[in-house]
Amino acid sequence: MINFTPEELLPHRGNMLLVNKLEHLDFENATGTALAYLDEGSIFYDSSLGGIIPEISIEIMAQGIGLLTCARERMAGLPPMECAKLISIKGYEVYCDALPAGVLMRAIGKITLEASPICACECELYRTDTNELLAKAEVTAYKP
Repeated sequence: MINFTPEELLPHRGNMLLVNKLEHLDFENATGTALAYLDEGSIFYDSSLGGIIPEISIEIMAQGIGLLTCARERMAGLPPMECAKLISIKGYEVYCDALPAGVLMRAIGKITLEASPICACECELYRTDTNELLAKAEVTAYKP
């Protein structure tokens, strides 16, 4: 059972906290899923697109990976550490003109490299109602 909230693990607050929940964590396989819900009240909503600006998908995925890495550290008994800093994005692709407003999205992450202080992850962002792939990327971060 996951007992951590995004507020406990990430420094983001207010409108910049884009993930709502760490849904699943597989400690052994270094994978996890986080949920995000943004509606028309979001600062990233664009009425001309009829949804959320698609570029924010990278931040949703990065926050999902932040939850995954920080929760794994806590489960391993490590003390709270400073959040990782995004240092590179590779293979970033967006498959929609706008992210859906008012629809739950699922960020799926897999840690592919852990070589302190660097970690790399593969990320994908999906709609939960249709399982449509919205975006994907490979993210590298530095953990102080």
